[in-house]
Amino acid sequence: GNPKMGGTLNVALHIDFGTLDWQSTVAHPAPQVQSNVWEGLTAYGKDFTAVPELAESISASEDGKVWTFNLREGVLFHNLKEMTSDDVVASIERWQRVGPKGAALNTTKIEAADKYTVKMYFEEPIGQSLLLLLGSDENKCVIMPAEVCEASPTAGTLSEIIGTGPYMWTEYKE
Repeated sequence: GNPKMGGTLNVALHIDFGTLDWQSTVAHPAPQVQSNVWEGLTAYGKDFTAVPELAESISASEDGKVWTFNLREGVLFHNLKEMTSDDVVASIERWQRVGPKGAALNTTKIEAADKYTVKMYFEEPIGQSLLLLLGSDENKCVIMPAEVCEASPTAGTLSEIIGTGPYMWTEYKE
């Protein structure tokens, strides 16, 4: 049959969340639950290879020091605001500050080249490991609205849970 929009999915967990801020934790059950709420530029595909998720296409400069992410157009956050490169830049920069894996992303600059293009610049060449780092289910660089990033500067604290994934977060009861 056809997919049905709406309804409620209740999920029981074997352990409580330490934090609902997936950008700042490697602890379970964050990946199992939050991967349905949030998406990143990349995800893990078959055989643990990196595949585009919110990125439509990805390219690297010949020297491997500049990576360009062309974003999917028309992607809506759960608050119905369209995702743009400004949201992606803010999300990556937040993940670099609060994420156990984000700290390993040594960029010299991240820029919103236009509404749907993000460029990352590196001092040293970086290979495909960049795409695996961004999409790691353990501590994923998930994309959220820029205003949520700005309102949530510290690890473990989010002003709101707003993603682009197939499920919208409503509440958590311990």
